[in-house]
Amino acid sequence: MGKVKKYGGSSLITADQVSCIASNIEAGDVVVLSAPYGRTDELYQRFRHFSSSEARNRALAVGELESCYAMQLALAERSVKSEIMSFDNMGLVANQLHGGCVVKAQPDKIKENVANGIVSIVPGFQAKTETNQLAILSRGGSDETAVHLAIALQLACYIYSDVTHIYDSDMNNLECITYQSLLQLLDGQRPMNKRAVEVAQQYNHPIYFGHWRQSEPGTYIGPKAHAALS
Repeated sequence: MGKVKKYGGSSLITADQVSCIASNIEAGDVVVLSAPYGRTDELYQRFRHFSSSEARNRALAVGELESCYAMQLALAERSVKSEIMSFDNMGLVANQLHGGCVVKAQPDKIKENVANGIVSIVPGFQAKTETNQLAILSRGGSDETAVHLAIALQLACYIYSDVTHIYDSDMNNLECITYQSLLQLLDGQRPMNKRAVEVAQQYNHPIYFGHWRQSEPGTYIGPKAHAALS
């Protein structure tokens, strides 16, 4: 059974990093990727004078696509079959063209790939509108992408970052934390997208959070703070 694995931009800067991640990807996994660190800020700056439109969204989405193509190349080096999902076949619908959130998740094509052992490479931060235009989610939306897909596919959700754990207000490592406690922490720090945690809480779907270089997650996020990691 595949897993949904999301990787942040700080883990996607170099080819060596992408290759390291690819070595931990298994058949049927769903890999959600952010843009390389700093790329989205660069794109927002470059296109800041243009009004919000689907054309501008396509320009802003370039960073995630760069990560996806790099990952596909790295997986091919390992003879792992993969497919890059486009915004209109990943099965996520957003409530507005720019800066919104996912309101519907029906990832039929990804579900088919999971069943057939094909890795689905998903550009985070993207969805489609009801009129089939490219929608860009709010910043940090790749976490939300991953959580919605994990819930719809009924797969475990792993969020990988450049830190090993969620930390409490005193900067202590947390092996587990409830959704509500994490939402309170997110007011003062940002290890994860707040909307993603709210969606996971709504559907009671656990999240495993950890460092991208480690196969084992560091923090379990769920309805209770004493569940064992798996």
